[in-house]
Amino acid sequence: MEVKKISLLNKTIFLFRNKKHVTEYLATNDRGILISLNVEAMASKDPEFTRIINQHIGYIDGVGLLLPLRLKGHVSLQKIPGVELWQEVIRSFPNKKVFMIGATEQVICTVADKFKRDFPNPLLGYRNGFFPSAEDMAQLREEITDLRPDIVLIALGQPRQEKLAEELMALNPALYICIGGSFDIYAGIKNRAPRLLIAIGAEWAYRLYKEPWRFTRIFKSLNVIPRMILAKKRNITVTG
Repeated sequence: MEVKKISLLNKTIFLFRNKKHVTEYLATNDRGILISLNVEAMASKDPEFTRIINQHIGYIDGVGLLLPLRLKGHVSLQKIPGVELWQEVIRSFPNKKVFMIGATEQVICTVADKFKRDFPNPLLGYRNGFFPSAEDMAQLREEITDLRPDIVLIALGQPRQEKLAEELMALNPALYICIGGSFDIYAGIKNRAPRLLIAIGAEWAYRLYKEPWRFTRIFKSLNVIPRMILAKKRNITVTG
């Protein structure tokens, strides 16, 4: 299928309309790294992270990115929350084998138990997001190589999760979905914003209220919004 994408501030953005559009694309493009893009990702000056975004599948997961794109004429676009998207992908491909990486040992075990109840997909394995030694990383590489999952969920935070995804993809080409703190929400450790705040695009405000330590980090990234509004975009079309 054909998907429009643009290059903005030297980062490529796939213009998916909604979650269903993403899964339709993945039906015929089932290898790559699915990356959530928000103002922090767009403001990043990490050249390795930028390269990974441009070589893989970056989608809109933030109103700070959505608004500039709408002002540039892409009025039909929607924010696609990563915390919802990974579950939609799993539901859409019930035969795909899954491996999970991230969060604390307690949280990942809770996630694994709930996953087995919620989805028919074979769960090949899971592990927490801490790698205190080279042996731990070597063990993960060995598991991915031996088990060869079709979908790998990685919840480590940006850009660490994307860099790990690229490393593992070299060992096992598959679909790697980078999902940040989604395991904490899925496990019930943290709550999403109330539905009203989600509906009006103010979920970010709830997250700041619950996690005020994020304020400084996000505030430093806000100058990217006027830069995106003023920047010229480069249209691209990809067929897959």
